[in-house]
Amino acid sequence: MGCKCCCICCGGEDTGRSCVDPIIPTTEKAKNWNIGMIVLLGLVAAVTIVKAYFLGLFSILIDVIAFIILWIAICRYDYCLLILFIILNLVEVFTIVVILGYYI
Repeated sequence: MGCKCCCICCGGEDTGRSCVDPIIPTTEKAKNWNIGMIVLLGLVAAVTIVKAYFLGLFSILIDVIAFIILWIAICRYDYCLLILFIILNLVEVFTIVVILGYYI
């Protein structure tokens, strides 16, 4: 499924498991949710580009990290990384609400 690599965390190529293979076997429901997460990934990329245009490059640091985390979560079907993505976005939402509170 993913690229084969010889990393210590996966045990190397002898185990037949690559570093980006899903952690648990996937179900049909998980594969359906994967399509929704790919759409979300595109939406995050679009919002990040718009935010960089209006607020500058340093304002998108957490957004780029969240984008990478979501990308890895999609590849590995990793729900823990998905929760981390949600937490990072909640921090961004609260930051934007505080900034907008000063202007309203």
